Amino acid sequence: MTSIICYMKIVVPLTFLLTCLGSGFALAQAPQKSPQSGAPTGTYAPYVDARKDVSSWQTPVQTPPFTLRLETNGTYVAKTTQGVPTMDGDLVRVLPEVARGTWRWDVEKREFRLEPGDFKFYIKRLPVDTQHTNRLVWGQSWLVREADK
Repeated sequence: MTSIICYMKIVVPLTFLLTCLGSGFALAQAPQKSPQSGAPTGTYAPYVDARKDVSSWQTPVQTPPFTLRLETNGTYVAKTTQGVPTMDGDLVRVLPEVARGTWRWDVEKREFRLEPGDFKFYIKRLPVDTQHTNRLVWGQSWLVREADK
């Protein structure tokens, strides 16, 4: 009888303590949803209609003017595809213009808010197209996710 009482006094509280610690540990390990979760990240480029000027074989292949990479960690890199003349000592190099910053996902408006957003092209607010979720509205056109081109 005494051994049962000792067992109840030691094992039951110890089991309760371990159960509480285990569930608390599991809660601490549960993934936390970030404000960026659900945002359609990836690499985007302005939509280029390949059907334009296809009648002439001399027409150069159209390339988008820039690419925008929205990282899952809340940062972005925007880079022009055409270079900008830049002095490098005695040489003039043609280098792409590059902008870096952070983005925030507005869940209610379903749009990216980019900061600082200082770039040759306006990219401060980019809402998701309501009809095609692989596109971001960019002025009168779109930015299309590269994997979906």
